[in-house]
Amino acid sequence: MYSIGAYQVPVKTQAQTSILVCLEPAKEEDMPVASQWNFNWRELWKKTDFEYQNIIKLSDNDTILGLIRYAVYLTDENIPYLLEVLHIESVPKDSRMVAPVGKWLLWYAVQTALNFCTFNQNDDALVYLDALDDAIPYYGDIIGM
Repeated sequence: MYSIGAYQVPVKTQAQTSILVCLEPAKEEDMPVASQWNFNWRELWKKTDFEYQNIIKLSDNDTILGLIRYAVYLTDENIPYLLEVLHIESVPKDSRMVAPVGKWLLWYAVQTALNFCTFNQNDDALVYLDALDDAIPYYGDIIGM
């Protein structure tokens, strides 16, 4: 499993108060009910090969604020060379109590890539994220990618 452990990270509440939340590998029981999220995270959990993939959660106590699922790809020589973000999702906007969520989830994935993947001058990227057209402004303006 490719993970960099657990972190406490600062976020702002709707009242603009800073609090610390936890960014760490998720457990099966953390997966939310499918009807409340766009992705069926319980089904994604079952499909995840935890030798090369992981699901990370951002949470406040027992409340899941966001999830990211990524895969690490290896060369023929078993050297990690690329991390691909497979799924990323925050709680629905009307239920979102803190920000940023996606930024911290992507930070974790990038840090994982920087810790495990070897960048080769022949490679195009170290981290790959395929996004929907309507999400691209979010990644550019809010996340800063």
